[in-house]
Amino acid sequence: MKNKWRSIMFAALFSIIAFSYIPLSPTNTAYAATSDSETVMPLSDRIIWRYKTINGVLYKRLYNVTKQQWVGNWIKF
Repeated sequence: MKNKWRSIMFAALFSIIAFSYIPLSPTNTAYAATSDSETVMPLSDRIIWRYKTINGVLYKRLYNVTKQQWVGNWIKF
């Protein structure tokens, strides 16, 4: 029983020490973007709602600003 308890404590202590040296956030300056040499390019499209009024009825439709295309159909609002 003593050897089992001792091995569990040793494994827990080793795990705590081993994982305490792993950085939790990317702090490597090699990956940091500088404003002089690189620009940030977004990976997701920018989609907004566009509105129009026809005969007093308000309609809305999604518009992809990045690709400059309509998404879906006009919806009564």
